[in-house]
Amino acid sequence: MASDSAASAAADSVGSPESADSVSSPDPAGGADSLSPPDSADGVDPAGWADLADRPDPAGSDRAQALVRLLALLASARPVDVPPVLAALPEGDLALGVEAVQGRLALPVREYILTEGPSSARAALARATGLVGGAGSVNTVDRLLALCDPEVDAVFFDLDPARTLVYRARQAILRHRKGPDGRAMIPPSVKQRLLDAVGSPGPSAQQLTEAAAADDPDLALAVVPHAKKLSRTDVARVMHTLDTHGRRREVKRQRALWAGRGSDFTVLGFPRFGNLPERFALGTHFEVRDSDDVTGISLERFRELVKKRQYTDHHRFSKLHEAAQVALRTGTITAAEMLEYARPAALALALALCDEYDAEAPGLRRACDDMLTLIARHATEQLGGDVKRWARAVAWADYHEGTVLELLADRDLTPGRPSGEVQYAAFNPTGFSAANILLALAPPDVAAGALVTKRMKKSITAAAREAPLCRALVEFVVEHGTVPQRGLLAANEATPDSILLRLLAKPKNAAVLASIRERELVDPQIGKAAFAGVPRDQELLDWIVDHAATDPVLALNAIRGTSQDPAWVFDATRAALDEFREEGQAAAYVLLAEVAGVEAVWALELDRVGSLDYMADQVRESMATGDAAPLLAEAAAHPVSETIAAYYAEPLRTEAALDRPPADPMTQLIRPRLDGRPDRWLALAGKLRERPRASDAELVGEFSESECSERELSELR
Repeated sequence: MASDSAASAAADSVGSPESADSVSSPDPAGGADSLSPPDSADGVDPAGWADLADRPDPAGSDRAQALVRLLALLASARPVDVPPVLAALPEGDLALGVEAVQGRLALPVREYILTEGPSSARAALARATGLVGGAGSVNTVDRLLALCDPEVDAVFFDLDPARTLVYRARQAILRHRKGPDGRAMIPPSVKQRLLDAVGSPGPSAQQLTEAAAADDPDLALAVVPHAKKLSRTDVARVMHTLDTHGRRREVKRQRALWAGRGSDFTVLGFPRFGNLPERFALGTHFEVRDSDDVTGISLERFRELVKKRQYTDHHRFSKLHEAAQVALRTGTITAAEMLEYARPAALALALALCDEYDAEAPGLRRACDDMLTLIARHATEQLGGDVKRWARAVAWADYHEGTVLELLADRDLTPGRPSGEVQYAAFNPTGFSAANILLALAPPDVAAGALVTKRMKKSITAAAREAPLCRALVEFVVEHGTVPQRGLLAANEATPDSILLRLLAKPKNAAVLASIRERELVDPQIGKAAFAGVPRDQELLDWIVDHAATDPVLALNAIRGTSQDPAWVFDATRAALDEFREEGQAAAYVLLAEVAGVEAVWALELDRVGSLDYMADQVRESMATGDAAPLLAEAAAHPVSETIAAYYAEPLRTEAALDRPPADPMTQLIRPRLDGRPDRWLALAGKLRERPRASDAELVGEFSESECSERELSELR
């Protein structure tokens, strides 16, 4: 983890309201009694969770679910707080939670289990990893194997060997992993299991192959009677094992076997194969493979990469960004250290946000929120209400080669967007603009003033197409922006629908109309308005046909936008119908029935297929019933916009998101209440079990913020 100097820096970082001395660490035995005293003000007992473990559990599923919730919430904890909490949990509960959570562990939880955890928790981690896999699973399994824990090793022989990860683990245990004497370290329980399997009537091919691959002479000898069932490679491995252990002669001494199965021994190599190691892959090498997505680099290594300028192109920037993210999640680098050493400034700002998909990685929301909160604090301290300095910092955010702290402290930045400088925003893999993030952190009145500062036009144009969006930026572009700026804002998928309606109401909105017409994620009414003024000509008809197969939502928006002309809708639907897939055709027929009547659908389908016998089922049923109900039912069963609906509900599309910097609510709740307090975390664990119906936010919110001083709270907010 971090060095002593790094630890002292961390004490002043986000999420570190208390000094290191105020957080008691567990004793070497990991007992709960070593934790800090109970918080009498909250009426909680940190040992209560351990007491509960000794009581009868009438609802095992509730207990497991409570542990799953606790481990999930620990993803929002400071990495340094995780080990003392896990050390104080009863061993059986930790193992139960690790297995129940199905591999979705925060990296500090994983690290604790791999380095300090009990065998039962490691076995649970092995089982979950072997069953689920996922990011970093190879590294996790290799590190588990390197522990040479018999309980962990045995787990892999309970899992399906058809899974590549499990098969490789079993091979490592049986042959590749070597001890100080150069021999494989096979646990006695695993060896006995294989001996029993091979000695039973009719052992499976898998069991014979595994026993033959084992670097153990007893297992090799047990396989000898079944030599005819082995492949040449397996036979060679048996020979090699007997030779290296000096026990090949024992095969000849088995007179009864020799008399009855002489041909078997011929298969085993009398005479032996020549050039045995070269002809057959014996595989005797084992090492722990690194995994960049789960193993955090040290601060020293990060500083070395930055010094070597490992950020000067898209690939290097992305790799450095990924390494920095993992380091923040594991706690090898704190947010304060990252802010001090990360360069360019765009890198540190990129670490402050993540999209909804990436945020599923346990612990990433907390890491991003710590960076965002700390940047906001420093920006407020350095820039205050100076509108011009805010404007210059925003303009330079994507270009400044120094750290964010250097950017904020630089009073010599030239006004406006720099020219001839490297635009690091082009390297950013997150989809969030550094300039937009910094602008969103400014006080609303300051941000509005910064946008009307001279020489900000290019910066505003760039910001209009990026995320996140803030109220000041959106209001400026809508009310005072240029035509291209409004078009870019309309094309921005983060722009709320209410803002799109305001843009449509503006004069000279041809660029806005064009942008909205190209959007998939748009409310049908907005899409209709965007096509209302478009000429109904061959060019529009060709556009609809071209988009029907690949972007059916866009094609349907275009047809819907011209619905005041039923004849045109009929012609456009007929032209595009064969290009639509099944769900697109169903939606098009509903639209046509809505605009021109259900009879138009019957006529079009009959004209298209030529016979009642070949008409689509829902159209034929509609003709039989005389109404549009079958058409509506078919469209509802196969909605063309089904995948769009999930994106349409994203938080970025709501106008409320414009009024606050993006932050993680759970982290904001946990930071002032639980950071630096393992006793409270354990009390929370007890609450999760005792009150399974209460929400996480409700239970965390019951702890007071009184332990933090006013200054600490102001910094954290």
